[in-house]
Amino acid sequence: MRIIKFGNFYYFAYIIIAFLLVLLTIRFLKNKPNRYKHYFLFSIYLVAFVIHFLKVFIYPYNTLNIVYHKMTLENVSAVSTVFFPWIYLSKNKVLKDYLVIGGISSGILPFLFPIDAMIPMFDGNYLPIKHALSLEVIRFYFAHLVLLLVPIVMMHYKMHRISVKRILYMPVILMVILTILFINEWAITQIGWVSSTDFLNPLKRNPSLIFGLKDGLSGLGVFIALFVPKVFTIHPVTGALFYWPVVWLIFPVFIYGTIISFIYALIYDREESIKII
Repeated sequence: MRIIKFGNFYYFAYIIIAFLLVLLTIRFLKNKPNRYKHYFLFSIYLVAFVIHFLKVFIYPYNTLNIVYHKMTLENVSAVSTVFFPWIYLSKNKVLKDYLVIGGISSGILPFLFPIDAMIPMFDGNYLPIKHALSLEVIRFYFAHLVLLLVPIVMMHYKMHRISVKRILYMPVILMVILTILFINEWAITQIGWVSSTDFLNPLKRNPSLIFGLKDGLSGLGVFIALFVPKVFTIHPVTGALFYWPVVWLIFPVFIYGTIISFIYALIYDREESIKII
């Protein structure tokens, strides 16, 4: 069966292909004028933007009775795919810092831990094992390749400069995005696009873990839970296990987000970062 598993042929094949495509893109743009580089990278973002909406016509999206919610801001990657093209065109340095830091990070992680491409789940329900070369799996990898490729090329050709003085904005932006996911999930539930029984359920629709940890992610759970106050995992009325939506992620996001952002600053703004140390 041609499926993706940690460490198997397809797992490494997608990583190698992504690595080669990044190198080829950098090489292809080497002698191109800055204007060409700018529009070339923007066009890549636009392709991903369009695919985000057209994906509803392929399997398994076309098996859903109501599919509109799959075009909404239902996870961090979707938010990035929808907004990054316009952030890329903007002159807002803080948002562009997030485009680089958040883009590369949220692009690399799915290649290392391609959970959505491996688990037999789709939209919170059981789905037969996904073929490694299915359109949906290819789309999944392409979407995340774009998130990491464009900022890597931008930084390679000095099309943007990260500042260590702005890194504290990064976890704030991520928390805003997670809040947007919660609002989006509430809205599509109220509209009736998804079942109301899925709302707040970490085992069903649980975009970017805003409702808590899923089964099978105990390793990640231990890593995240290091900085989660117990009070944020207990229902205030019943006392049962209950992750406070979004709130439970505040400390992990600010602690890990600041550390990761500082690492990027050390790479791309080394002199100013060393002064802080």
